[in-house]
Amino acid sequence: MQLKVEQHNLQKDIVYSVGTQAKSEISWQIEDRRNHIRLSHQLLVQLSKVGLYSPIGGMTENVSQDGAFIKTKDWHLFQLYDQVVVTFLLPPSFSGQHRTLGLQGTAVVVRLVEENEGVAVHFIRLLKQFERMDESQEACG
Repeated sequence: MQLKVEQHNLQKDIVYSVGTQAKSEISWQIEDRRNHIRLSHQLLVQLSKVGLYSPIGGMTENVSQDGAFIKTKDWHLFQLYDQVVVTFLLPPSFSGQHRTLGLQGTAVVVRLVEENEGVAVHFIRLLKQFERMDESQEACG
């Protein structure tokens, strides 16, 4: 039995440009975001964007290779289509390392959810392409 995702639920009207990526490329990535398995796992996250004095803390509700839903009481500080820097703080029990490991990449806010206090973000690059951060880089923000 083959499960089929209804494409009309996944399409988004993107009215912005991020870096040098074309609008059509970003739209395609968002339409296909459910092609990756979503894991219901709680991970600490920091969200940064231009105009914020310090990163906003949150916790993932679910995460996939190309996006995540992040619960944060500060969800109202974001707007649709904001470009953000996402830093996952992976504990040693999750990463197998001796200390917390940071993974950082850029994303776009694609949904704001007041009743669940969170933001849905779409990663510009796949999660597996996020940059590993060491302690000195994490401290610098």
